[in-house]
Amino acid sequence: MKNYRFVLALLFTLGITSAYATDHDCDQCRGAIGASIHGSTGKWLDQNVPHRNWQCYEVEDLGQPSQDCEMCEREVVRYVHRMNHANHPSLNVGCICAGHMEGNLEAAKSRDKELRSRTQRRANWLALKWKTSKNGNPYIKTRANNLDNNPHHVVITKSGQRYSASIDKSYINKWYNTLDEARLAAFDQLWPSKLAQ
Repeated sequence: MKNYRFVLALLFTLGITSAYATDHDCDQCRGAIGASIHGSTGKWLDQNVPHRNWQCYEVEDLGQPSQDCEMCEREVVRYVHRMNHANHPSLNVGCICAGHMEGNLEAAKSRDKELRSRTQRRANWLALKWKTSKNGNPYIKTRANNLDNNPHHVVITKSGQRYSASIDKSYINKWYNTLDEARLAAFDQLWPSKLAQ
């Protein structure tokens, strides 16, 4: 009877945590899911995998939850922290696993927050008030970005039915089918979804 209750409790807990997979931060893998398991999953249980002294070298917004956390091996994450260790191949993990691996949960949360903020700014980018140049091209002057701390001048150009963008008179060498795609390409050039640490 005890085993039956334990299995039911485990299945219930797994069902609850899977509901959070769309906005997961790997915290669930560290919570207790059974008295004998201590809450850890995946490589957290493998004594051959270092659990500390990792360093984050890059974080990336994948656009949607689509990457399995390679440490807890349980959750699907959107904001991936790429971790290096001297004695193990690199791992792609979620925020909370990254924080425990490097021993600095606040640093991992700060990186995650920066990418989440970028996601919100990108969502608002198209709604900003763009002006029209005397040549009829939409343009905007941006605030400083995290790459060079300078404001930038973005102009959208059209050739036939295709659109492109220039940033500070330097063209993006790609054409897009819609005005919004060109605007978003300019945003991604100024505020990349991948940040080196």
